[in-house]
Amino acid sequence: LRMEVERKGISRNIEKVAHAIFSDATSREAFLDAIQEGQRRVTAVTWLCEPPVERPYEALAKPAWLPEWIDVVGDDARPGKSAEHDEGKIYCLDLSSTFACAPIAEISIDTPLVVDMCAAPGGKAKYIYESLQHKHFTANEINSSRFGLLKQILPANVLLNLDGREASEFPKKYDRILIDAP
Repeated sequence: LRMEVERKGISRNIEKVAHAIFSDATSREAFLDAIQEGQRRVTAVTWLCEPPVERPYEALAKPAWLPEWIDVVGDDARPGKSAEHDEGKIYCLDLSSTFACAPIAEISIDTPLVVDMCAAPGGKAKYIYESLQHKHFTANEINSSRFGLLKQILPANVLLNLDGREASEFPKKYDRILIDAP
C-alpha cells in the first residue's frame, strides 16, 4: 500500500482506512488533510433548506468530500445562535461527525438500503439522507424524546422509533448499518 503523501501525526492505520473508504486519490487526500488539520475546533453547518448565496457567517475552506449543503466554520462563528438556526434552516454538528458519514458517498451497490440506528439528534442522519438523494434511507431512534428531534428535520416516511434488538420489526433488510451509540 503506497501513500500519496508522507504525513506526520496520521497513523498508518488511518491511512489504510482512507484507502479502503475512498477509491480516488483526490477524495482520499482531502479526507486525510481534514484529519491532519483537525487541531482547531470546527463546526459543520448542515443546511436543511436551499443554502443562500450569502451565508450568515464566514465559511472556511472545506474538504472536497463534503457536499455543497454543508459548510465549515471556525471557533469565532456561532451559527447555533443565529436566526437561521432558530428558524430550523440549519443544523450544527462537529465536523468529526461527518467522518462517519463520508463512506456513504462511496457505497458501490446500485440501491443501498441504509439505516442509522442511533439517529438523534439528526446531523448525521440528515447528511446520509441528503447524500443518498432522499432514497433508501431509514433513521431509527429508540428514545421517544430524541425521536422528536428527528421529526423536525426528516420526513416521516424514513423514521422509525424501534428498539434495535428487535430487528424482526424493521420493515426492510439493510445493506449498511450506521451505529454511533450514545
